[in-house]
Amino acid sequence: MEQFQVEIQVLQSLKHPNIIHIEDVFLSESKICMVRICIPKNERVTQYSMLDALFQVTEYMGGGELFDYVVDRGTLSEVEASTIVRQITSAVAYLHARGIIHRDLKPENLMLTSKSRGASVKIIDFGLAKLLDADDKTASFLGTRGYLAPEMLQRQAYSMSVDMWALGIIVYVLLCGCLPFDDDGGKIANEKAARAKFGLRFPRWASGLSESAKDLLRNLLEVDSTNRFTAEQALAHPWVTGARTPNKYLKSPNYLRSIKQEKVSQKMNGRMPHANGNSVEVCNGNGPTISVRRQSR
Repeated sequence: MEQFQVEIQVLQSLKHPNIIHIEDVFLSESKICMVRICIPKNERVTQYSMLDALFQVTEYMGGGELFDYVVDRGTLSEVEASTIVRQITSAVAYLHARGIIHRDLKPENLMLTSKSRGASVKIIDFGLAKLLDADDKTASFLGTRGYLAPEMLQRQAYSMSVDMWALGIIVYVLLCGCLPFDDDGGKIANEKAARAKFGLRFPRWASGLSESAKDLLRNLLEVDSTNRFTAEQALAHPWVTGARTPNKYLKSPNYLRSIKQEKVSQKMNGRMPHANGNSVEVCNGNGPTISVRRQSR
């Protein structure tokens, strides 16, 4: 129950254009169940009969997951990717300024308000969010493998900077169409090994990426968390602001479509391609319209 209460309290305290808005909460007597019911206006509302449950109703996000949008588009210009990243980074900066660490940023937890170009992107799913002072650290091993920062994989205490690592992975996925690093199940013994393991490289099909985009990625995917970009630093980066963002498209639409085909055929099944062509584990995403979690008191 405590986990759901924290998520509700966090969402109710937030008001940002790029963070999902909670419409209402309904609490029952003996059990707790969270149901995100996203229903377009003017459509008949399906009735759910769940006794002894907590219902959380959020705004409708008609565009589905950001990842699916990018894959379905086939190509994405750096300008459009920059616009998307700017929205996500703005929301993360807002969270961090209020002492909130998300801990599960990934494309499946980024939703679009509609399927049209220029739709807003919003962060969802605050089930792993935690209140944390700027200089504090925590050690809980949570999140989605493939988006976990090196310090988390090494079971070290970590700060809000883990969200910035996850943001870097998201930027890489948007621009390159794959995850950047191998995953050995988190068996990284020390800092030296971590640096070797997480040596940032770009696939051959991403050779046309601008130097500005690569510079942003290097600063977000910095193994040393003390040198990693903060959200405010990322917001000020020329690629994010658009000052040095070329309006050119990625060169690998077929590869992006292959990811979509694998996702559909395997229903994600805990796998996603990375830069060397193999696969790494990720958590299964919930559907874009309704997700349900139940926990007895």
